[in-house]
Amino acid sequence: MRYAVHDGSWHHKGTLPRKELGSDVYWLLRPGGPQLWVVADADLISEITHRWKDFPKPVIYYTQLQLFGENVLTAEGPLWQFHRKIIVRSFNPKNSSLVFTESQKQAKAMVRSWSKESTEKRESASSAITVDDLENSVTKLALHINSAAGFGHQMQWDGHGHDSTAAETSVASEVFALGSSAESAQTEDNMRKSPRRNDLLSNMTNSDGVPHSSDKGSLSDEEITSNVFIFTLAGHETTATTIQTALTLLALHPELQQEIHEELDMIYGGKSEGEGLAYETDYPKMRRLMTLMLKTLRVFPSISGILKWTDDKHQTAHYNGQPFDIPWDTSIVLDMVAVHRNPRYWGEDADVFRPSRWLMDETYGPPTNSVSHSKHQANLLCPRKGAFVVFSDGHRDCLGKGFAQAEFCAVIATLLKDCSIELVPPEGLYRPMLYGTPCVRTCGRPWTTGGI
Repeated sequence: MRYAVHDGSWHHKGTLPRKELGSDVYWLLRPGGPQLWVVADADLISEITHRWKDFPKPVIYYTQLQLFGENVLTAEGPLWQFHRKIIVRSFNPKNSSLVFTESQKQAKAMVRSWSKESTEKRESASSAITVDDLENSVTKLALHINSAAGFGHQMQWDGHGHDSTAAETSVASEVFALGSSAESAQTEDNMRKSPRRNDLLSNMTNSDGVPHSSDKGSLSDEEITSNVFIFTLAGHETTATTIQTALTLLALHPELQQEIHEELDMIYGGKSEGEGLAYETDYPKMRRLMTLMLKTLRVFPSISGILKWTDDKHQTAHYNGQPFDIPWDTSIVLDMVAVHRNPRYWGEDADVFRPSRWLMDETYGPPTNSVSHSKHQANLLCPRKGAFVVFSDGHRDCLGKGFAQAEFCAVIATLLKDCSIELVPPEGLYRPMLYGTPCVRTCGRPWTTGGI
């Protein structure tokens, strides 16, 4: 029997099983507990995610997310289908346009907050602004965007973001507040009588009837509140983490900043002073910005894996063209980090941060068994199905994918329009980037004028 000590930490990136076991699929046998099956093979991942009835989500691990009842993340079977049919309508182009606009507004407010703090600290007469806690800032930013585009609730920056946001950026406290707002709106029937808005909560509340086995036509108050909770939790911290990581990578790769600046100069060219970006016409032009997001998520995904299981039935799946049996009550981890860095799908430089690998020319034709992850930007790489699963795959793919992509591109575009970013080493302290929040500085671009 071949065996290896399992390294459950993030940094092994799938090299341990490939080198020690010579396989992208392996078993972990735990004394006294259920066996665990780890998968980093793209074809097998695609098979599992598309056979959602055979390999359901192990909802037992998600009970803590049922704080307000069932929701689209915790439900399975017909109940999940019912939730999804209604909620998928909420993530429509009008909502994406709202996200795009609100993201620009909140990013500008964040920079003004940074500028005010810098002035109060009397850093210098320079236009450069040092941001000591990037994580806190972008977490607050994502929460503000999620609040406005998700629930129609506008939140303001107070100019003192680093010291006064602990309560505001608490997921639990904000979820309860938004949940109460949803319940109030339902009880008073205000939203159904008010002019139609395009935030997610309004879309859910005004949803047309959808057939359901229990003869329900719409979500109940509790179900709407529970989905509000999930949108806040899933859509706020994951996007914030991606924005923070991308900004840090931009600081480490000034040549990439230059390329994005050139793209933004083209997009903003011809616009009047203070004119913002339009979702319908400008978002499709953001090819390099989208590749920045996709590459960031490939190398540094927001989560490390996707959980599935076989429930109470034996299943058969295929690896390298061969069928094999999977026992009942087997937990399955789709190893996102490992498959995202697998040289079989991404080449020998799979660990290299190279966003240009996603840029294709006009002659590019997506290969068979591939999938697009950027429906608004043309001629971007379509990776093999199952090789890029940061938004999951199959029937339970991420409903908020378009929301997150529009938010990311609008935020980065706003921040880099007139600024560049560089890392600032903490004084008197060596702190590796991967083990702490980097300190960054925004500086005015020498070839542009104006401010945010």
